[in-house]
Amino acid sequence: MPLVKVKEKFQVTIPASVRSQLQLGVGDFLDVSVLEDGIMLKPKVVMDRKGVVEELRKVFAKASGKSPLKGKSDNEIMEETLKIIQESRKETK
Repeated sequence: MPLVKVKEKFQVTIPASVRSQLQLGVGDFLDVSVLEDGIMLKPKVVMDRKGVVEELRKVFAKASGKSPLKGKSDNEIMEETLKIIQESRKETK
């Protein structure tokens, strides 16, 4: 397990091996939780839901005449999108 040091301004550097495993990049967000025995950093995706839904509708409308999004609410589209993202991340690990 890599060891990190708390520096000035309480900054830590995430080791390259960990960044690579989690596919972290500059500007990515991490959710920080305090646990009973430590700290947990968990990658998070921050997105503008309305913008994502609009872009998905445009992409599917261009790709085929029959969109799988037709008749679905914005929330349903976001739920399906998040499931696809999670499955994709599992496959790359």
